[in-house]
Amino acid sequence: MPCPGGWLQQMRPSAFPHPQPRCHELQMHPPTTLHPGCKVNIYLDIRGRQTDGLHQLLTLFLPLPEPHDTLIISPGPAGTGFRLTCRGHVLDETDNILLRVYKAFSQCTKTALDLDVQLTKKIPVGAGLGGGSSDAAAFLKYLNSLSQPSALSEKSLLAVASAIGADVPFLLSNQPAWAENIGDVLHPAAISLAGLHSVVVCPDIRISTAWAYQAWDKALSAKSVAPQAGLLTDFKLKDIFSFWPYLFFSNAFEHVVFPTHPHLRDIKENLLACGAAGVVLSGSGASLFAIFRNPRHMEKATHWMSRIGLDHYKHSW
Repeated sequence: MPCPGGWLQQMRPSAFPHPQPRCHELQMHPPTTLHPGCKVNIYLDIRGRQTDGLHQLLTLFLPLPEPHDTLIISPGPAGTGFRLTCRGHVLDETDNILLRVYKAFSQCTKTALDLDVQLTKKIPVGAGLGGGSSDAAAFLKYLNSLSQPSALSEKSLLAVASAIGADVPFLLSNQPAWAENIGDVLHPAAISLAGLHSVVVCPDIRISTAWAYQAWDKALSAKSVAPQAGLLTDFKLKDIFSFWPYLFFSNAFEHVVFPTHPHLRDIKENLLACGAAGVVLSGSGASLFAIFRNPRHMEKATHWMSRIGLDHYKHSW
């Protein structure tokens, strides 16, 4: 069922009436637990600023299972609509990303389930790991699975996801992908991590994405940074890992984030000294992603991080 074309582009939390449930059977579903994972940006270049203030990007997304949030979704009392409680973070009850998903989906399908949602945050906020967008993608997919025969087509589901947030479509697919435009135009990426090891490092630092873009714009105006020229434009690459980490581990935000948060640069340098093959800031930070070819080098790095109290999550492929 398609949504009105102009409506998605003008979506605001107050714009949605509360539709009535189409059928009582939609309420008869058991409690469900979801574990939305996170994303890292292995490569990120800022191509320029649009007239609407958004930025053109070229980035390589990789989904990861850890760290993850937890969503417990249960049927709510009749007529209560959407109710959300959150552990580990304070959310605005009148305007948060899960509420926007619920309202957008309800408007598109003309259904409104009564749901009690309990969110436990483990993905740090302000870390560049897409925690909120991941929660949104998981919740949107869940709502669609409940809504036969009113379920949205794949195209309509992606349109709703794009309206919620630029990286929600990627997290909806949850497969490695190049992304361009504002991060919402996706090209599947063939990435094999077999035999490799990685660590997501989560320092106790929160970085505002809006601040990071403003700092980039200011640095660009001062000509102290510049977009990468002519790199990574062929989306038909089959084996990109043969070029890692020398070409693909790059993030334009490091040019403005590291001078303000030198501790992050220190962490990157220490991980490289431990033997990491590549380390890169994820998104606008503050998390970093490191990959290791030798598991002993990863253990050396994780021992160092445990000793100094740095939160981190290991993955072996």
